[in-house]
Amino acid sequence: MAARGQLQDKGVKIQTALEEDPNFDRKLDVITSGAGPFVKEHLLTKITRENCLTIVNYMLAMQTEVSPSQTYRIDTILKLKYFAEFHNPKSCEDMTRQDVVDFLDSLRKPEQIDPLHKWVGTYETYRIVLLRFFKWLHQPDIPQNKRSKPAVIENIPDQKEGDKHL
Repeated sequence: MAARGQLQDKGVKIQTALEEDPNFDRKLDVITSGAGPFVKEHLLTKITRENCLTIVNYMLAMQTEVSPSQTYRIDTILKLKYFAEFHNPKSCEDMTRQDVVDFLDSLRKPEQIDPLHKWVGTYETYRIVLLRFFKWLHQPDIPQNKRSKPAVIENIPDQKEGDKHL
């Protein structure tokens, strides 16, 4: 019962932050600068406000830690948005390993549709983005290069070139 209370408290804190953060719009503008207007609109309308705030905070942390290029930043935002949208309205903090596996499995394509196995590159890119995101989500105060894999992304296999079975 204590864990449930902690989750409820966390939800209340996030909701309060959404309602009280006078800088939320500015933060959203910062992370979506250089992106098409649909990116900001989708963050606000296609996923929950809680997940939007989580993505905003992650991207701000990423900008501080690694200073990604504009293209990488926007691509990461979109990938996280698609992931959150796939499981909408579930909170990113409540995602399980099975949620991650289900999402990644949705990227797989049958041999008849994708004989060159181009889905593998998409799968790998999403897997890496989710790996980095969940490391930050579960250990935001630890330096980026010292974060360990949380259980939510443990034992999620990569799909290397040799695994394509051409």
